[in-house]
Amino acid sequence: MLAVEFGLLILVSLLTRPRDLSTLGPFYARLHTPVGREDEVRWDEPPHDLPESATLGMEGTSLDYRKSSRFAYARLQELGFEVPRFTLFDWGGFLVAWVLVGGLIGLLVWLAGLG
Repeated sequence: MLAVEFGLLILVSLLTRPRDLSTLGPFYARLHTPVGREDEVRWDEPPHDLPESATLGMEGTSLDYRKSSRFAYARLQELGFEVPRFTLFDWGGFLVAWVLVGGLIGLLVWLAGLG
């Protein structure tokens, strides 16, 4: 049932018109920008029609999507996917998390064999 719902989600998203980038740009800019590098991607001159919601609760700080997109995979952006570029630290954390998951499963199998 979950596969049907997930497939329906993908189908509907492909059939509907994508949202305007001016609406989603501030969100994607926050998604792409690494912590501590916000100053590099701030708007030089923010547009006058930029809504307050574009700051995303960051006290008036609005980031430029065009500048922040360099922190994402360009090939995936061409296909409509916004995926931040992973660093070595990100990949290391991902691998450590999966090693811990494997360790927990191994511990569970070992405990089940005791009883």
